[in-house]
Amino acid sequence: MIWILCLFSIFLTSCDQKPQETHYKEVIVESPQQAIVPTVPAASSEPLTDPHAGLDMAAAGAALGMNSPVSGNMFTWAVPQGWKEEPGEGMRLATFHLLSDTKAFDCSIVSLGGMAGGLEANLRRWMGQIGVKATDDDLSKLIASAPGTKIKTGQDGKVFDFTTIQARARRSDKSMIVVMVIMDEATLFVKMTGTVSTVSKNKESFFKLAGSVEFHGPQENASNPTANPADPHAGLDMSSMGALISQPTIQNLLVWVNPEGWKEEPGTHMRMATFRSLADPKAIDCSIIGLAGPAGGPEANLTRWMGQLGLQPSDDLLRQLIVSAQDLKAKDGLEAKVFDFTVLQPQADPSEPSMIAAMIAVDQTTVFVKMTGSIASVKQNRDNFLKLLGSIARK
Repeated sequence: MIWILCLFSIFLTSCDQKPQETHYKEVIVESPQQAIVPTVPAASSEPLTDPHAGLDMAAAGAALGMNSPVSGNMFTWAVPQGWKEEPGEGMRLATFHLLSDTKAFDCSIVSLGGMAGGLEANLRRWMGQIGVKATDDDLSKLIASAPGTKIKTGQDGKVFDFTTIQARARRSDKSMIVVMVIMDEATLFVKMTGTVSTVSKNKESFFKLAGSVEFHGPQENASNPTANPADPHAGLDMSSMGALISQPTIQNLLVWVNPEGWKEEPGTHMRMATFRSLADPKAIDCSIIGLAGPAGGPEANLTRWMGQLGLQPSDDLLRQLIVSAQDLKAKDGLEAKVFDFTVLQPQADPSEPSMIAAMIAVDQTTVFVKMTGSIASVKQNRDNFLKLLGSIARK
């Protein structure tokens, strides 16, 4: 009995004591050159404020404009009448609100390197942010119904209007509209979030803003698509490719020799270097790009590039391209696989766009050396391309 009384006494004593407080200290460690991944905000009645919440920035590539005045100067735009522009911060180049009601919607312009996570990944994430169940049917409908658009400097974009898949939604439910433009070295997002009602009411001004955007990057040449017909990595889901290798990293990894008759230009954003013909700077566009890991794999890249050239991708064409691929050893034993797309265009007009591309595995990096131009220009500059490729070596 004594031991039962003791236990009862201890129990009463413990009940009188206040619960012990535990204090936690949060320690945040930032790794250098790694973008901070924003978290998806909790559902609320206010418009979403981060156009890329939840985006895996390690997979998307570095944000253009994040603490970079040079990148911010690459874009200009005209503010719609009745709207107010606020300075960009963090990932944003600019933020816009309605003068008469600053809480009606939240509009932003954001530019990210590369494909910025991929189309489907972004659409599914945005659907989740506005509480729309991301079914395959909804996703297919949104992609299929997306109309094309252009920004002022001529780059093509797509419009994703989420109100089109919210037929049963209340006017006060959250919604958004996004213009997504894939360019030479970046993906541009112009995005407006708010309620179904406010997004619908302000579409006209939103399209005026998106249509007024001008890109002033050094590599973009919208007036001459043959000289630079496509982004070497446009349409690629960067989340499956791995992180973009930064310029300083790759330049500390590799060296190369500029072929005679070519001019080397400094790398910008995705590119480690750009090369052009001295005789005709618009004839070809050659670049060196480095991506971590397998970078999507050969078949995915080859299929995508065929589509960029207007070739209908098929197993037969893919097999022909792979069979005709040339193995080349670079200066210090690095092995390159060279894919010449002109072999798929024997009957095409010499002025039609084409390319030749090479992939080199360097440690944990895939290096792409790629030359685009007309069929005639690619054939004419093929020898210099192979010389450049053969000169690549580890530092």
